[in-house]
Amino acid sequence: ALNMKEHDALAQMMKWLDLFLPLFALSFVRMVINIYLSRLEGEGTYDQNASYMIAFCFLIALFSLRYHDYYPKFSFLDKKWFRIFKYCLFPYLIVMAFFAGGRGAFVTIPVVLLFNIDLLKKLSRQTIKKILLGLFFGIILIIVLLTWFDKSGEITEFFLLSAQRITALVDFQNMDTSNATSGRDELYADALRYFSESPVYGFGLWAYLFKIEMFPHNIFLEVMLQGGLLFLTLFFFLLMMAYGKYRKMLLLDKSQIFLMPFAIYAFTLLLFSSSYIFEPLFWFVLAYIYNFSFPEEQLADNG
Repeated sequence: ALNMKEHDALAQMMKWLDLFLPLFALSFVRMVINIYLSRLEGEGTYDQNASYMIAFCFLIALFSLRYHDYYPKFSFLDKKWFRIFKYCLFPYLIVMAFFAGGRGAFVTIPVVLLFNIDLLKKLSRQTIKKILLGLFFGIILIIVLLTWFDKSGEITEFFLLSAQRITALVDFQNMDTSNATSGRDELYADALRYFSESPVYGFGLWAYLFKIEMFPHNIFLEVMLQGGLLFLTLFFFLLMMAYGKYRKMLLLDKSQIFLMPFAIYAFTLLLFSSSYIFEPLFWFVLAYIYNFSFPEEQLADNG
C-alpha cells in the first residue's frame, strides 16, 4: 500500500480481481467439501474464515457491477455474458455461505448492502422486484439441484445443520445466547470487567493477554484493554482522520471507491472475529489512505 502511488492503482487491482472472480467462486466448492469431510470425521462443523472469504467475493462482485465504469476491464470480459454471470453469483454465494456455516458472511453481506442502500433509490420498484425474485428462485434452484443429487440426504442434513448454526442468534425460542454467539458474550463480559480495573491506561499492548488469555474478538474492546480510554480516543482520532481524507480522495478520483470492499471486509472482521494485529487488510486500508497524495491543481478544480 505504501508503494501504490498511481491514482489508478485500485482500478487496476479491481481489473485483476474481476479476472479471478470465477476462480474465487469455484474455490468455495472445494472449501465446502473440506468442511463436509471434516464434519464426517468429527473434527469441525463450520469454517469462519471460508464464510468471510465468500462474503469478500460477494463484495467484489457487487462493486464491480455497480461501478463498472470506474475501472478498466479485460476486453474479453467486458461482455454482457460476464455481467450476467456476476448476477448469478449472488444466490450461489449465499448458498455457499450457508454451507460454510460461519456467521461472518451473514454479518458482512448485510453491511455491504447497507453501504449500497442508496442504489435502491435509483432503481424502479419493478427492477427491485426482479432482483429479489431472481435471488429467491436462484437460491431455490441451487437447493433443489443439490437435493436431487443428494440421494442419501447427507448433503441436505449438512446444509440444514449449518443453517441452524447461522440462524441460532435470531431463534427467539432459544434464549441460550452463549451457544448462539460461540461464547463471545462471555468473552465480551470478561473484557469489560477487566477494562473497568484500569479504564484510563489499560494493561499495555500485549499485557492484557495475561488477564483474558485471548484477544476479545472486537477491535474497540481490544484497544480499550490495551491502552484504556486514552488509546481509544487516539484510535478514534486516527480513524476519523482517515475517513476525512478518504472522502477527499473520492472527490478527486471516483475509482477510489474500490477501497471500500477492503475496508468493509477488514472492519467487519475486526468487529466480530479478529485482532487488528493479525489483519493485513486493516493495515492496507490505513496505509493506502495515509500514503495517498493530492495533486494541488486537481484539488483546486474540485473546490
